[in-house]
Amino acid sequence: MDNVDSYLEKDPFGRKYCAKNLLDVESHILKEVESSPSVVLPDDLKNNLEREILDYYNYLLSSNDLSQDMSVPN
Repeated sequence: MDNVDSYLEKDPFGRKYCAKNLLDVESHILKEVESSPSVVLPDDLKNNLEREILDYYNYLLSSNDLSQDMSVPN
């Protein structure tokens, strides 16, 4: 999950690439992973990527790590 975390940490809600929903965030992460030859996404993570992303968002919300400019978009 570390590599997925690193992609999410850079732009958790996909503002830089204009994500409109969770599927856009998932697609972006998969493209980033595919374009990085040193990164291998385990099958269990591939199959549960949406859950892992949501868990990461929940972690951010529960740990108060969201700054005002990173707040969850409407």
